[in-house]
This record gives sequence, C-alpha cells and structure tokens, in this order.
Amino acid sequence: MDQERFRRAMVLAQSGNGQQALHELRAMAQDNLSPDEKALLLYGQAVCLQRLGKLEEARKCNRQAVAISPRDEVRARTDLGEAVLCWEERRFQESLRILDNILERYSDLLRTPDLRDVYEGVQIRRGILLAKFSRPGEARPLLEEALSFDPGAVDIRQALYYLGVALFNLAEKKAAKARFLGLLPGSDDDYWAISARYYLGIIYSEEGAYGKALLEFEHVEPHAKAANISNDKIYGWLARTYRLVGNSGQAERCEKLARE
Repeated sequence: MDQERFRRAMVLAQSGNGQQALHELRAMAQDNLSPDEKALLLYGQAVCLQRLGKLEEARKCNRQAVAISPRDEVRARTDLGEAVLCWEERRFQESLRILDNILERYSDLLRTPDLRDVYEGVQIRRGILLAKFSRPGEARPLLEEALSFDPGAVDIRQALYYLGVALFNLAEKKAAKARFLGLLPGSDDDYWAISARYYLGIIYSEEGAYGKALLEFEHVEPHAKAANISNDKIYGWLARTYRLVGNSGQAERCEKLARE
C-alpha cells in the first residue's frame, strides 16, 4: 500500500475534508492489498465517516477491519475509534472505560512509533474526560503531556481549556489563568474562548481586579447560552462585579436577570 498516499488522506480527514479523504481511501481499497492493509484502510474510512457524522457506518467499518485482521495493532485503532464514537454519542463514561482499557491492554504497543498517534489520541481524550468528571489531579498530567503532541492530531485549544479547568479546580488559579489566556489569541467567540473568559472573570474578581473581571463577564454575556453558562451564573457574577465598581443600576438589572 502507498503509505504516503494513506497519510495524505488522513491529513485531509483531520483538516475537515472528510468526504474527499473517504473518496481517496475507497479508491485505494481497489488495489491488491494484504489483510492488514485492507484493515487499515477500513479504519481510515471509519475515521472519515465519524467526522462526517455517519456514526453507524463508521462502527461497521471498524468491525469489518477487525474481522479482516484481528491483530492487536488493528484492535487498538478500532477500539480508539469506538471510544470516539461513544464520545460523539455523549456516552462519556463508556468512552473513558474503553480508553482506560486500551491503555492497559495495549501498553507495549502504544510505546511503538507506529501507534504513537493512537497513544496521543487515547491520552488527550482521557485527560479531557477526567477533567469533565471532576478528577483534576488525574487530568492535569495527561493534559500537560498533550501540549507536546503532534498539533495536527490534537486540538491544542481544547487541551489548554481543560488543563485550565483542572488547574482552577485544584485551586492553582494563577496557572489556570495562564492556560486560559493562552487559548484566546486569534480565537473566535466559540465555546472554548467564551468558557475561558468566564473562568478568567472569576479569577480576576478573586484577585480584586474588578475592571478586568467586568470586561470578561461583559464579553461573555451575549454568548453565555451558546457556552452553556446559565443565567444565574453569568448575571450573578455581573451583578456582583457591577456593585463592586459602583454601578448599582447595572447591578440591579443583572440581579433581576439572574432570577429569571
């Protein structure tokens, strides 16, 4: 199999061109290939289908890959694929269970260069999920390690955000602030940026930097719903901060909104 052609197809998939990558991988599957090569192409197709939102088709490709070549190298990749599919289905506990199992079952293989990408995929997802599940002490080293991973395979902004959350929950507010600030340059007002600004507002408020806190909370306000920040939280902090800077009119407005 043309390994460089396969690599280019996977780069296409990772960059958001899943349909083009899928077409390329299916074309490669027409060649005369070994079972291992066929399994790898099926795994690649599963990655593309997952990114296109076709989860059951992706799951079918992973199963076909294992049926063709049940070697551990294939199983490690398809198990990661299943963990990602569970993640997309918001079955986060199941996703973490599978990721932990991959790390235990294939520990030797994951140390090899050929499966470095699988190792990185497992560890960053474990770190994020552990942060989500309020296990910051376990999440922190994984997310710190993830910052050294291949930037083409890792969402560095997401790693920075969840590392910031883990540090915040470990009461290391100065270190958390640095991570949240690190993901803001050049970012749009997406979930990660708005959520980071919300945490920054809290940190600035606790530091007594009320002007900076207010700027962050005012930036968050119109985007709070999209970032799943409830009214009582954003308007509660806004009301408190407005009172601290002497703006009672705005504080009263926000207190009312916080109760709605």
